[in-house]
Amino acid sequence: MKVITFISVLVISFFILHILVLMMHEFSHSTLAWLLGVKADPLNIIYGDLIGSGWDENVDYGVLFHAGRGSTAAAIAFAGPFSNIALFFVTAGLMATGWVKEHRWAYHTVF
Repeated sequence: MKVITFISVLVISFFILHILVLMMHEFSHSTLAWLLGVKADPLNIIYGDLIGSGWDENVDYGVLFHAGRGSTAAAIAFAGPFSNIALFFVTAGLMATGWVKEHRWAYHTVF
């Protein structure tokens, strides 16, 4: 029974955390596009399915390049990976703390 409970928690938490990280990634693109005046609404992204397919920040990079704003397009494109890199360092730091190491569910979630 413990194994079934563990696998169930593992699968459910994986999907929830995967979607949260995916949303953070896409909203990073979208929010920077909004801050740079490219989008009117940072919440206007294309929501995909639960396995992560079809998600998009809904930024038209072609228009930006055509308008000579390639550096703006590059900054917006890099915002998503940058948020993932930042999240890596935050979670690595959290995993090194004593409290997270002592609480296995917290460690599992952060990992």
